[in-house]
Amino acid sequence: MSPFKNKQVIVADMDGTLTPSREEVSDEMLQTIKKLLKHYKFAILGGGTLKLFEKQILNKLMPQLSPDEESNLFILPCSGTKAYTGTFNDAKRYIDYYNFYSEELSPLERIQIKKVIDEFRKKIRKEVTWGNSYDDRGSQITLPILGLDAPLELKKQFDPDRSKRLKYARWLQKQLPWCEITVGGTSSIDITRKGLNKGYGIRQLCKLLLCEFKDIIFFGDALEKGGNDYPVKRLVDTIAVKDDKETLKYFKRELRRK
Repeated sequence: MSPFKNKQVIVADMDGTLTPSREEVSDEMLQTIKKLLKHYKFAILGGGTLKLFEKQILNKLMPQLSPDEESNLFILPCSGTKAYTGTFNDAKRYIDYYNFYSEELSPLERIQIKKVIDEFRKKIRKEVTWGNSYDDRGSQITLPILGLDAPLELKKQFDPDRSKRLKYARWLQKQLPWCEITVGGTSSIDITRKGLNKGYGIRQLCKLLLCEFKDIIFFGDALEKGGNDYPVKRLVDTIAVKDDKETLKYFKRELRRK
């Protein structure tokens, strides 16, 4: 039986699911998502920022969409702590976004998290060689273990089974009990306020779309306990994928069924 049977909404993680970490989606994935938007509501629920999502997919996808397809696309960056829809403005050649909500961390919360990150860096004694040692995304602070701009191949080699980051996440959780600490991306850890995770994003999406959990199918590469997709697993039907190529196979199989 098709995993899409009786589903109205497709939700997908970004890095490792729709595209390799921080890279642009393939043309094949882009066109496949466009076709799915004719049949389903489609939401991107990832740890990256809206700006990163633009670079990875939206700047290429939005100009190709009809008004009906645009209305079926929802964007939930920063692990679902924000939500947007977008409309491509033909006259001005840019995307107009409507922001439904944004659960920003307070200045004091940011200071506390960054102080613990500094302590963490000293503890693991790993020099950050590639870019910033953290990424403040407003509603989420992301800790890239190797640095924000580390080469993808090195990130893949660093912690392929996520065991190192799960260990680091347990230490961080003890220091920040009021936070949600999850393993995301290829070599990073995501930090939000307690209860603000991808499960929260799914709940908010259901409110926006007036749908139920049973109407949603989610695709992600970090569905194991401690992964940043895990909170979704408790709510909706999920498909675990190892990379964007596997996701594409599921999507194309469903389109053949249509």
